[in-house]
Amino acid sequence: MEEVEDEEGNVTLVPVTNADGEPIYTNKLETYEDSLRIAAKITYLVNFVRYHFADNSVFADKTELAPNEMVTSSYDKQLELFCKIHVDRISNGEGTDLRVCDDVTWKKNGNSMGGNPIRTIGEKNVLARDISCNTSPAGVVMRGKVIQASSAAVIHSIDGYLNHTEVIDGDHTKTWESTIKAKRYLQRYAIR
Repeated sequence: MEEVEDEEGNVTLVPVTNADGEPIYTNKLETYEDSLRIAAKITYLVNFVRYHFADNSVFADKTELAPNEMVTSSYDKQLELFCKIHVDRISNGEGTDLRVCDDVTWKKNGNSMGGNPIRTIGEKNVLARDISCNTSPAGVVMRGKVIQASSAAVIHSIDGYLNHTEVIDGDHTKTWESTIKAKRYLQRYAIR
């Protein structure tokens, strides 16, 4: 925002705009446009993290696995579907590689992993368990505790990242670069 003084000496705040009339954003929460941009950034980061959590577990092991479509925790309100990833295991001569591909890349590559899929590296098959008990089990014996719900997961390190939207030339900011794009993103991927 910049201060503009009229002929009578009254000062008003006016958004600074580019040649197309779109507001130029600052890192301050001064305008509606700023709040949209910041909301889109926060929503994007939450969805980015959620997109790395798949609904089913796939282990890195020695058998090949045809491509599987899996849903993630990121939700697309426009399609009314959870966002998808694609996972397979292929032979590498010494065993197999567990590979994963985001849906945008999958579709760009004609429904295949393409030439440079993301592979597991380092840590593989790390098991995790989440339990919910009738009372807090922290630091006490589990005797007498009732497990009300539980879930298990497998965690892998990968050599890249997955994205629920298209990344253009490595730039994530295209999602909120204008007020219109920020609004569209928030309408489509709002946190449920």
